[in-house]
Amino acid sequence: MALLRAEWIKIRSLRSFVAGLALGALGVLYCNVNAVVADNSARRGGRLHGGGGVFTNNAHIVVLYIFGCIGAMTVVSEYGSGLIRTTFAAVPARTEVIAAKAIVVAAVTAAAGLVTYVASFVATMILAGQTRFPSGLLASPDFQRAISASVLLFPLSALVGLGVGVVVRHTATSIVGVSLLLVLLPTFVTSEKRAWVNDLHNATPFAAWQQLVLPSQAHMMPPPGMMLPPPPAGFANPTNNGSWLVFLLWPLTALVLALLAIRRRDV
Repeated sequence: MALLRAEWIKIRSLRSFVAGLALGALGVLYCNVNAVVADNSARRGGRLHGGGGVFTNNAHIVVLYIFGCIGAMTVVSEYGSGLIRTTFAAVPARTEVIAAKAIVVAAVTAAAGLVTYVASFVATMILAGQTRFPSGLLASPDFQRAISASVLLFPLSALVGLGVGVVVRHTATSIVGVSLLLVLLPTFVTSEKRAWVNDLHNATPFAAWQQLVLPSQAHMMPPPGMMLPPPPAGFANPTNNGSWLVFLLWPLTALVLALLAIRRRDV
């Protein structure tokens, strides 16, 4: 408990972390509001149905990049200032320090994600001209899945960034690493000819989030007398269960690598 309190004090006093949270949340909110204003689909209620349209693709890319960098900065800033040496001198159990830092970072960024989602949802409702909360939306599995995936994307990005920061330990290289892993990798591993490349794309947080915010097939049924177009040819899309597994394995793998690196390498 004392470690958690100490890490909370360090993160709270880190001005770049606080400013990054605020600016990142504002950037995500801007992307969502700007998309609603640009295409006017919210005025027909399209964005509020299921809740998945509250977060746009651009906003989700902003989350991956900015909050991934924020997670990395919580570690590399201590390496840059030398505070990490003082921390490990006071607490020789390095794995416990990194674990406590990961818990605090995950909790704070998850709270920031929830606040950002709620703000985006309220702004979308206002722009859509809706004065009442849609009845039954909270009980909708689509809405529950969409809000969970969007909120959890914040700590996922931060924990992956934290893992990169522990392994790399340098600011510029960590930011490049976060960009490559979370933002650029999904665009590199796309192919219409090789199934294994498509599987790699499906295993990225980018593709997993896109799958989880999609409405279920029950909500995509056409009106009576109208036929849906046939599905496009190509490889299989991610599944919901597989996407949740991606959400679990990415931060878990990053944290395991961070714990191994911090034990086997001098500061």
